[in-house]
Amino acid sequence: VDNSLLLCKSQKDKKKCKILTDVPENISVDVDFYLFEQALVNLITNAIKYGGEIIKISSREHVEKGKIIISVSDNGPGIEPKHLDRLFERFYRVDNSFKNKEDGTGLGLAIVKHIVLIHSGKITVSSKLDEGTVFEIQLPILKNRFT
Repeated sequence: VDNSLLLCKSQKDKKKCKILTDVPENISVDVDFYLFEQALVNLITNAIKYGGEIIKISSREHVEKGKIIISVSDNGPGIEPKHLDRLFERFYRVDNSFKNKEDGTGLGLAIVKHIVLIHSGKITVSSKLDEGTVFEIQLPILKNRFT
């Protein structure tokens, strides 16, 4: 998470948004560091571009379900429900207007989805108009970790 935040620092500073983190250090996941860093960068970048002034990144261990849950949320305008099912499709953009101020290819969330799937995980999105959006990644807990 720290490396992903560092890579997004200039965008965050330019947009003047605040990023809050709640990521315990004792949580570990078995992931390809660079791929997972890219997934987080894509989610954080989207939150900076399209979210509000406050972005929250958190993680928690859900032992009963055998999952680590990592979420990236914002307090932005939210996403209309009709778009939620298609967000992870390649080239899908909520605003298909080429006059949109924010450039993008519509590949970022598709890349995130595939990185999560490679790690036997799952990604979901929930959103409320005028309240914000939450992306949640669920990854399996390491079975043989030493802490």
